[in-house]
Amino acid sequence: MSDVGEKIAQDAWEHLELQRDSKGKPLMVEAVSLRVWPATGYRQGNVNEEVSLIIEKRESESKEKELRYYFSNMPQCKPTIEMVRIFHERFWIEHGYQQLKEELGMDHHEGRSWIGWHRHVILVFLAYGYLTWIRLLEKKRKSQEVWKTWIMLQETAGREFFC
Repeated sequence: MSDVGEKIAQDAWEHLELQRDSKGKPLMVEAVSLRVWPATGYRQGNVNEEVSLIIEKRESESKEKELRYYFSNMPQCKPTIEMVRIFHERFWIEHGYQQLKEELGMDHHEGRSWIGWHRHVILVFLAYGYLTWIRLLEKKRKSQEVWKTWIMLQETAGREFFC
């Protein structure tokens, strides 16, 4: 499979810019999407449905081109950039689940009923939503304070300059 990415013509690659980190630093990648039939289960006579093979090319820390391969069962009409963006959301989804487990006790349910588990999960998600809302309000408040401080400094500096 590693040969597939190397044999694709250079003009077939799409250049994409993704938002990667919390600072907004863009991640530049090149990607191409192909329709393929996976070979899993072929020997047992299973015929799989056609899926998308997304090949992503980007520079690693050592400045070498690195190829990554993803399978997707999304519709064929979905643009390549949209599929690549969704694949890169995986980190934030896993980060969210880690917070749900470690900070809010999503993995502490010891009940035996399906309804009880759903109640527990709903309460954990409500708590997560509330804490996210509080965190965003605090971030907004801090940015407004920084802005007000900057304006006051500009006004003060202006008065001192002209007096």
